[in-house]
Amino acid sequence: MKTIINVTVAAILLLATSQLFAQREKEIQNSEVQGLYLNVANFRSGKLTRPTDKQHAGDKIKLKQFFISPEIITIEQGKKIVFYKDSIFAIHLTNGENYRFINRAPYLIADTSSLYIYSHKTVKTTNKQVGSRNMSIEVPVTYYYFSYGNHKILYSLTLANLRK
Repeated sequence: MKTIINVTVAAILLLATSQLFAQREKEIQNSEVQGLYLNVANFRSGKLTRPTDKQHAGDKIKLKQFFISPEIITIEQGKKIVFYKDSIFAIHLTNGENYRFINRAPYLIADTSSLYIYSHKTVKTTNKQVGSRNMSIEVPVTYYYFSYGNHKILYSLTLANLRK
């Protein structure tokens, strides 16, 4: 009887944690970062800065996303270089995607034709009345932003902001 209760509790915990992690946005892994674009001009010309060649044991790029740190740390042959997320323009991943850090959160650079359009995936919690109970439901949401000119300021992608 005791083992049935233990198995049931373990199954419930596994289901709860899988739901919790299934709702989260994809976190960029340190091994996926190929290089950095230090400014807009480098991004436009495709000049990628590779702070580490990853050819030596211990070479790595650390995005430090878990505690939302303001730093990106690179280690090349034991030498540590610190880049601040708000001082670089973007990071380039091995799959070809580019991300900007805005308020220390990664925003995908979705389009660069005339405006630079960014998308940010997150989870929004909404409350729903079900019978006499009030349930909170987590819904995945994608927000879109744009920038232009010197690309310092991000605007929410709305018709009113585009008209400005």
